[in-house]
Amino acid sequence: FQAEDGIRDCLLSRGLGDVYKRQLGGVRGRLGSRRLSVWVFAGEPSGDAIGARALRALRLEAEARNDPVTSVEGVGGPAMLAAGLRASLFPMEDASVMGVAEVAASLPSLRKRLAQAVAAVNAAQPDVLLTIDSKGFSFRLAKAVTRASCAKVHVVSPSWWAWRGGERNLRTLRDAGVDAVACLLPFEPEGVRRAGTHAAFVGHPVVEDVRESAGAFREAREARRAAEAKAKTKTTVLGVLPGSRDQELDRHLPLFREACAALRESWASIDPAAPAGDAGEGSSLRVDFLVLPRHERAVRRELETWPVPATATAASAGDCETRASFFGAADAALVAAGTATAQAFAHGVPQVTVYRAHFATELIARALAKTPHASLPNVALPNVAPVPELLGRRATPAALADAAARVLRDERARRAQIEARDAFLDALTPRDVFGAKVAPSLAAARAALDAVEAKRFSRRENARRRERSDDA
Repeated sequence: FQAEDGIRDCLLSRGLGDVYKRQLGGVRGRLGSRRLSVWVFAGEPSGDAIGARALRALRLEAEARNDPVTSVEGVGGPAMLAAGLRASLFPMEDASVMGVAEVAASLPSLRKRLAQAVAAVNAAQPDVLLTIDSKGFSFRLAKAVTRASCAKVHVVSPSWWAWRGGERNLRTLRDAGVDAVACLLPFEPEGVRRAGTHAAFVGHPVVEDVRESAGAFREAREARRAAEAKAKTKTTVLGVLPGSRDQELDRHLPLFREACAALRESWASIDPAAPAGDAGEGSSLRVDFLVLPRHERAVRRELETWPVPATATAASAGDCETRASFFGAADAALVAAGTATAQAFAHGVPQVTVYRAHFATELIARALAKTPHASLPNVALPNVAPVPELLGRRATPAALADAAARVLRDERARRAQIEARDAFLDALTPRDVFGAKVAPSLAAARAALDAVEAKRFSRRENARRRERSDDA
C-alpha cells in the first residue's frame, strides 16, 4: 500500500488521476469495488468550511481508489450541504458553544443533540465517522458509536500544546476510539502519536482559501484605489471580525464600539498629512465588519449608531471570494481569536487579535494556558510572533484603539506582519511523499480513506487469524 500511495501521489499531483484509476486500478481497486458511506459532524462555521472541501476531495479520492462515496449524512452548515451533505440532522449552531461557563449553561440542549446524533450514526452504520473540531461534542459522539467496523477520523487536533496537561488529556482520543487525527499544524502529529493515536499533518484550509480567492482580493484592492483616485479623497479602512459565535458578538461588539469611539477622538493626530499634491489633507476613517449571514441583521442595526461610519459584509465561512474582497479593501483589522486570524494574515492584512469571554472562562484560561498566543500566525511562527494580541482583561477600549492605530499607521509594525505571510503559508502546507505541495483538503481526504483501509485490513487479518485458530 505504501508503494501504491507513492505512485498515486505522483500521478494525482500532476493531474493524472484518470491514469491512476484506469491503468493501475490500485491494489485496493483489485480487491473489488465497494461503496463508502460517510457520517460527518461539524459544529461551527470554520468546521463547515473544512468539511465542505474535505467532502469534495473525499469523493474524488474515493473514486480514484475505486471505492466511491454513496451517502453522506450528518450535521453541518450551508457549505457542507452544497458539497453533498444530504441534510443536517439539526442546526449546526446547536452544538456551537465554547467556554466553561457558556457550555454549562447549554448542557441540557447539548445532551439532547448528542443523543440525537449518536442514534443517527448507529442507525446509519457508516464506514467512516468524520468529526471536525468541536472536540467536546465530537469525542463524545465518537465514543458512543458502537459499530466496530466504522473508522473514526477527527479533523483538527486537540490543542495539546496550548494547555498545561494537554498531552495527558489526549487520552480522550483513545477513550473515544478515534482511529486517526488529521492535524492542521505541522508540530501536532508528534504529540498525538505519543499519546497512542495515529495522526497526519494535512495542512490548514487557509492555504486553499488564499489560492482560490487571489483574483477577488486583487480586484477589490484595485477597485478601492481606482475609486479613491477618481474621488480624490482618501479613506482608511479598519476591518472588524467580531467572531462567529453568538456569545462572541455579545462580548465583542460593545468593546469594539468603545474602541472605535476612542480612535475617532484621536484620529486627527494619528492620521498623518496626505502626500504632497493632495492639498495636505488626511484620510477619513471607516470601519467595515465581516460577519456570518445569520448575524448580519443584528450587526447592521448596531452600526446605525456606530461612532464612526461603518458598513457590514456578510459571508459564510466557506465563501472565500467575499472574504477575500473584504480583506482586499481593508488596511488593517481587529480580529476575534480563531480561524479568522489566519485568514486575515494569509491575505496580508495587518491585524490585532482580540478575545473576551465569560470571567470564569478567562480565569481558567489564565491558570491553564501553556502558550501565551491565541492567534494562529503567532502559534505557527512562535519565534516571530508578529501579531499583537489583547486577550481577556488586557482587551480594553483604550488598548484596542492604540493597537489599531499602530497597525493602521506604523509602517514598521505593518511590514513585520506582511513579510511573515509567506513563511506562515509555507508552514501550513502539507507535502506528498515526493515533497510536492498538496491541497489540505486532499490530504485530509487521504487520511480519512487510509483510516478506512486500515480498519478493513485489520478486520480481514482478524478474520484470517480466527480461521487459522479454528483449523488448528
